Amino acid sequence: MEAIKLGILLMILFILFKSDAFCEKQDAYNCLKRGDLLDNYPNFVQYDKSRTDSVPYYYDCFLKNVKANYKNYGYAIYLAANYYYDNDDFAKADSLYQIFLKIKQPKFYEDITYIDFGEKLNKEDLKFSPQGLFYYVYNSLCEINLKRNNYSLALKYIKLSEKSPFNHFCGNAYPTRRAFIAYTKARCYLGLNKQNSALMELLPYIFNQETEDYDNIITKASQLLKNKYKDKTKEIVESAFKNIAVEEDKYEGTIYHSYYIKIDGILIYVHRIYPTGDENEADSKKYLWNSDFYNMIKN
Repeated sequence: MEAIKLGILLMILFILFKSDAFCEKQDAYNCLKRGDLLDNYPNFVQYDKSRTDSVPYYYDCFLKNVKANYKNYGYAIYLAANYYYDNDDFAKADSLYQIFLKIKQPKFYEDITYIDFGEKLNKEDLKFSPQGLFYYVYNSLCEINLKRNNYSLALKYIKLSEKSPFNHFCGNAYPTRRAFIAYTKARCYLGLNKQNSALMELLPYIFNQETEDYDNIITKASQLLKNKYKDKTKEIVESAFKNIAVEEDKYEGTIYHSYYIKIDGILIYVHRIYPTGDENEADSKKYLWNSDFYNMIKN
């Protein structure tokens, strides 16, 4: 029995030694590409049958072989951190994100092409500013600290995210981003037992149905209003609805109208899922009284 245990131990040590020896011979650039492909594009990869492919293995190989002046070092750290974050290894993700924040970033990352290892993937060359990644890094660090109930630090990171550059091809991503940040800040404030601060963050987005956080926003906002105003909540909301106001905006010679209400002094625009043409007061009022938010308030 002891001989069998010893044999198994020696086999494990041999495999580990062989793996480390193989890793030390790898080109850092190729390890980065291989890890990225296995992580994000597994259906396009021809797997190496001589050993078990592993995303963390290739990212670790990259870190062992990378040179200090490699321009894509920060991008590799970002990719590895995201992998561990997505797989709920928040301690390792956190440590890698912290490294990313401390790195002196280049103006642009170098192009990455995927033509070796036998991959059948026509991926566009990578060339973009590292500044675009900070938004996502801060969001992830905020979520990690929310999971740890470290609400002050989480709030710090989501505020940094709010100030970070954000570039997106879709115009709808911008209002969605603002609603996401507001909801995340509200979660931080609730953890800090600052209910009114949370409410102030949520109110501007109670009619913004474009965001995936919409249900959470209206549920929490209505709950916080009821906590604050008790049996007067419905009266306060209905009074706001009856005092709907209009804002004019001129664009390329055309005047557009946007309707809004105020609750607790917070300006709240009346959004609709698919607005067509110019907003009118009758449509906006109808939307208010039939909104999901009002249904929660009156019940």
